[in-house]
This record gives sequence, structure tokens and C-alpha cells, in this order.
Amino acid sequence: MKFIASIAAILLSFSLAGWGQAPQTDPARVLVVHSYHQGFAWTDSVQKGIEDGFAAAGVQAEIDVEYLDTKRHPGDELFARYARLFAEQFKDWQPDAIISMDDDALRFLFAYRDTLFPNAPVVFGGLDAESSDSALLLNHPGYTGVVERLDLISTLELIRDIDPDVRRVFFVHDQTTSGLMHRRHLEELRPAYEGKIEFLFPRSEGAVSRNELLDTLAQLDQKTAVYFTGFFQDGLGRALSEDTIIPAIVKASPVPVYTHVESYFGSGIIGGKMLSPEVHGRSVARKTAAILEGSPVAEVPVTTESSNRYMFDYRVLQRFDVSEDRLPEGSIVEFEPTSPFYLYRNELIWAATGFVVLFAFTAALAANVLKRRLAERRLAANEEKYRVLVEKQSDMVVEVDSEGRFVFANPRYLETFGKTESELIGNSFMPLVHPEDQPSTSEAMESLYRPPYSCSLEQRAWTVDGWRWIAWSDRALIDADGRVFSIIGVGRDVTDRKEAEALLQATLAEKEVLMKEINHRVKNNLMLVRSLISLKAAGAGGDAGANAEFSDLMHQIDAIRIVHEKLHQENRLTNVSMPGYLRQVVETVFASGTELGVDLHVEVAALSLPTKTAVTLGLVVNEIATNAAKHAFDGSHESEFSLRLSVGTASAPGKRALELVLSNTGRPVPEDVSLENSSGLGLSLVGELVQQIGGSIELERSPMTRFTIRCEVDEDSGLE
Repeated sequence: MKFIASIAAILLSFSLAGWGQAPQTDPARVLVVHSYHQGFAWTDSVQKGIEDGFAAAGVQAEIDVEYLDTKRHPGDELFARYARLFAEQFKDWQPDAIISMDDDALRFLFAYRDTLFPNAPVVFGGLDAESSDSALLLNHPGYTGVVERLDLISTLELIRDIDPDVRRVFFVHDQTTSGLMHRRHLEELRPAYEGKIEFLFPRSEGAVSRNELLDTLAQLDQKTAVYFTGFFQDGLGRALSEDTIIPAIVKASPVPVYTHVESYFGSGIIGGKMLSPEVHGRSVARKTAAILEGSPVAEVPVTTESSNRYMFDYRVLQRFDVSEDRLPEGSIVEFEPTSPFYLYRNELIWAATGFVVLFAFTAALAANVLKRRLAERRLAANEEKYRVLVEKQSDMVVEVDSEGRFVFANPRYLETFGKTESELIGNSFMPLVHPEDQPSTSEAMESLYRPPYSCSLEQRAWTVDGWRWIAWSDRALIDADGRVFSIIGVGRDVTDRKEAEALLQATLAEKEVLMKEINHRVKNNLMLVRSLISLKAAGAGGDAGANAEFSDLMHQIDAIRIVHEKLHQENRLTNVSMPGYLRQVVETVFASGTELGVDLHVEVAALSLPTKTAVTLGLVVNEIATNAAKHAFDGSHESEFSLRLSVGTASAPGKRALELVLSNTGRPVPEDVSLENSSGLGLSLVGELVQQIGGSIELERSPMTRFTIRCEVDEDSGLE
């Protein structure tokens, strides 16, 4: 949005006494040219500031306001049309002064002012002091203005102060003049934040659509903040109003959204150090008023001003649980509740607290003696219940002190370990633990001294029945000072379960080896059958029909063989990875027809399917590809065969929808041939195979031959 300059020093060096106006007696004619459109919050606020500034200066002005609308229609292509329109519109009305707001309007006047409005002084506004071009006005006398100082750095530092955990800032900008200017300025700031904050943008090159932006925002994590600099035209060329895009961005973002423009404030943005467009507009009006009162442009120098102030939305602070104590001193907090309870909440809370404390203290004194007596009786009863419960417990219960020495052991523990209470009390439990399990036991005991002060572990211990697996659930007891003074453990013999688990793991390993061997043997046997058929085909001599039948049969065997080959190579037991499988089936079919020059296109979703379904689809692909290789391609035209397998949403719960599309150029399937009445085995087999998996098949002949197979598989068939 902004040019970068130290413009004041340049204009002070010009002697432009001729670019002034005599004091006005009739209302002055002022032409205001805005870069953006009416209804854009920044533009409307600046215009209000201009009008207020003229009123405060006592200037009577006849103001004509024009809008170039470059937010919704960026670029300079329309400037020439505006120039022709202005020439006709203002041929009988020449302004005494021109106000130019923001970059695009100033560039328009640089190009056409001398033609349209010769000798009319121009006061510009809306330029960014951080983006100055020191040669901006060297060849453009008769210009002065007010340069705004955006404080992007203060807002970035504010983000870090409010949430020190933030590691990334996502900057939202568009591809308009102002959006790209902000991007360049932020790129200049990036090195200063290296290692502190990572700068993220919608895309490194080009523009994004509204939906792409919102989807990206929705995926941000809690260590990211959003900085909105403006997004009023998306990558599809659609104009977006701040009344809709800002609430949409705020809704999509799981983290706070900051900005530096006050006119964007109030729609869910948390805040920032903001530039006031009204204050900026009043400054431009005051400078214009000085020229209208007779001051030459050379005596009205360019000034750099700042109306930045920290502003925050109370509602958003509450939403993200940000305390006002974290805000900079002097911050303005808008949208605070105005109810009497909120205004006097501190006094009411203190009064209520005092009343509650007084009442509680009085009640406590009155009931103290009764409660103490009841507590003593309950304590005695609870101790008896605890003793009976622990002694009758079928699980083992022990208590050890902070040094790991026995304090208590219930009868079940004593029975399991063949010990008496006197043998255990005061001694460490660790000698009873298997030497290999002692390090993990020590580590688990150490964890009891940290929140949540509990742990679970399994260990081998020496019992009356030898080494047995014991599962323990331990909890530390904490005193009033937060120190661990005792540990209670409840244990159970899980040896039978551990042995069953070991047996199950061994069985699974044996089955895995068996399945691998089966796949290997099936693949080898299929290779043997294929070799026998190949020998038979070689013995058929020049019998073209027999050779074609043998070739089809070998391709069908290949479709099945490849499945078992893939299972063996990829260490899979059942599911087949479809991308590599289907590609190999197609390449195998066309390997013998390379002289046809067929261009293959294979696009398969990353999907694994059960062996039965994979083999069926492989046979379907083999038959259709073989049919195309035999009948569709004659080498006289470009030959192309395409396969695409995609995954969609199924109509039934627990299912996935598959769509397999096979297409080819060349000669189409004859009109008198269908899946139902094909004279050959291939297409008839395709229909039967599709029925086996509960699917459907469609045949299109124009503009190219296309087979579309649709079926549903269990959702357990995973995407890879």
C-alpha cells in the first residue's frame, strides 16, 4: 500500500512559490481522489477525518470525492479510462487543490495531473514512512503531504509480550498495491527476527483464494499468531469486503488475529498498535487548508506523523484468556461491559467475599466442637474398615516408606512371598525383585516423587512358587508440605497372562512366516505355469489365434502372480499396495507391444486392498488393457492408455467408494459389441469379475473408449 521515503527533506529543497493559492473568498474547490472504494472502512474513516479537519480549520470547501476502486480492481490498466472520464467530468470545474489518498491515487496524479489539472497543488496522504523512495517527488513539483508512520514492529513485539510461546506469525495480505508493499516491508523486517519468530505468508508466489486462505488458517497451531494487513481481493479475482472477510478469518483462526489499522478493528481482531485513519485525514485537511489560505506549496513541507496507539477488544481478550495486566501501559480497551455489576464488580466482589468469610468464620466457630467429635468417631470407624478391607483383600497390598522399606504388608502379600510381617518390616523390598527388573522398578519408584504421584509397572519377583510376574499400581502419599512420606502399592499375579501373551506372539510370528512362504510358493508355482504356457505357445508355431489365446492366458496369470510377488517383496500378509501393483499389470500387458508406441498414464490412490479384491481389479485391468492393445492401436496415430483409481465417500457407513477409470485412444469398441454379448472371453469376463465384487461398469465410446468401474470396499482397507 505504501511508498517508502524520507520525503520531507526533498520537498524542503524545492523553491515552488508558484504552486500556491490566493486566499479564498468563495468556497474553495477541493477534489479528493481516493485509491479505494466508498464503503471500505479505511477510506470512509479518512474521508470523515478530511471533512472534520476542514470544519475545524474554518475552511468553506466545495468537495468532490472520486474513488479509483483499486482494492477491488487492482493495477494501472484503468488509469487511462479514469483520465478520460475526469477530462470530461471536470472540463468546467477546476479544483483549487487536490487531495490524494494512498499510493494508487498518487501514481494516477503523477501520470495525469499536469494534463487534467495544471497548476493545481496536490496534498497526498496514506504513504508509509517506512517504505520511502527518496526520489519520489524529484520530478513532480507542486506536491506536499502527510506521511504516515506504521509501527509494524511494535505490534510484532506486542504479540511476543502477550504470548511468549508464539514462534510463528502468519501474515495475511493480498496482491494489491498495498498488500505487496506490506509484504516487501515485512520481508525487510524478517532478518531481525531470525531465530525468534518465523514469518509465514499465504504463498511464496501468486495469490490464494478465499477458501484456501481459510483452510490454511484453520490448521495453525497454538504457537502461531495471525497478523492481518489486508485481504480484499483473492487469487480468483473476487473482491472481498472487510465486513465479511475479517469475521471469516477470525472464525477460521484458532489463535488471536492482530492488525495495525484501526478501521479493521471491532470484528473479532484482538488488537495491536493501530494507525487512526480519521486522525490522518484531519492532518491532510489541515495541510490543504494552509494552501487554500495562500501558503505556497514550498512553505508547506511534507511531514511525518504518527497516530499509532495500542487498542484492544475486551471481548476477544476474554475469549483467549488474555489478562489486561499484560497490555502495554496506556492501552485503550474497547467494548467493555457497561452494566452496573461490571462497573462496580470489584467493590461487589469484595463485599460479597467479606460477607461469606464472616459467615463462614462464625459458622466454623459454632460447629467446630461438634465437627471435631464427629471426625474422631468417623476416623476410628474408617480405620477399622480400612484394616478389615486390606486384610481381606485378594490382591497384595503393601506400604513402604520414602526409602523403600516395608511399613505394612497384608496377609495376601505375606502368603505369596512366604514371609512373616517381622521379616519384612524395616527391610527393603528390592531384593525380592528380579535383577533384570530392578532398574525399571527404581525408575518407576522415582516417578512417584513427581506429579501425578502414581505409576503402574510389571516386574518379576521371587515368591514361594519361584519367579512370578506381578503387576503393581502404586500411589505416593503427600504430607502438608508436599513431601512424599509413604507409598501404597496394590499388586496382582499376572504370570498366566504374560505367558499367554508370549505364546500368542510366538503363534503370530509362526503364521507370518507361513504366509510369507505361501505367497512365495504361489508366486513360484504361477511362474512355473506361465513358463509351461510359454513353451506351449512356442510350439504352436505360426498359429496366430492360438498364440493370442496363450498370450491372454499368460497376462491373466501375471495379474495374479504379481499380487503374491508384491506381498512377498513388501513383507505384507494380506493387503496389496495398489499403486505399484496396477502399474506393473499395465506395463506387463504393453511390454510385448512396445512397437505400438503406447503412452501410458497411471494414477492410483495410495491404497491397500485385500488380496481377493486386488486380484479381481487386476484381472479387470488386464482384460481391458489387453483388449486395447489387440484392437485399438494400429500404430497409425498417437496411442494413449490411461488408468486412474480414486477413493471417494461411500453411501453406506463403514465403506469406501472406489472408482476405476480405464480409457484409450484409437479404434473404439464396435457398436454391436457390449459387455453382455461380447464374442470374446475378455469383455464377458470383465463383467463377471465386476459382479463378483458387487460393482458396476459403464462403457463410453466417444470421444475415446472409457470403462468406468465403481465398487465399495470396507473402510478397513486403509489409505497408505
